[in-house]
Amino acid sequence: MALDYDLSKIKDSEKLCFKEVDGEKKMNSVTHVIIFGCMAVGIPEITEKNAGEFYLRAWIMQRIDQPWIRESDRYGMPKERMLSREDVVAHIGLKTNATRGSTAWFKGKVHTMAFDIIARDARRAAHKKGTA
Repeated sequence: MALDYDLSKIKDSEKLCFKEVDGEKKMNSVTHVIIFGCMAVGIPEITEKNAGEFYLRAWIMQRIDQPWIRESDRYGMPKERMLSREDVVAHIGLKTNATRGSTAWFKGKVHTMAFDIIARDARRAAHKKGTA
């Protein structure tokens, strides 16, 4: 199933969600990450009521694995950063067709994700030492 989204209820969505690059209208990378983040965290739309929960779930996932935002600094060098609370609040009104996940579902996902990452790192460390 394709991930569909609606940005029309986001305040100043044209200015916030898009930028012009080489004369073409392109989606802002933060907006793109949040759209796919809806699927990752199991929250299909961002509202005033659930923005804090969306941020919390996204923060947990990024803390376990890696930051979701990759940008260039003022010198054009790549840098990573965590999705901020301000990023999420600015996207209140975003709707997607992602599947809603309960708190129990999310905790299970985080547990599996953490286990898989730690196991991967342990295998890499063992392989480097020649004990794998």
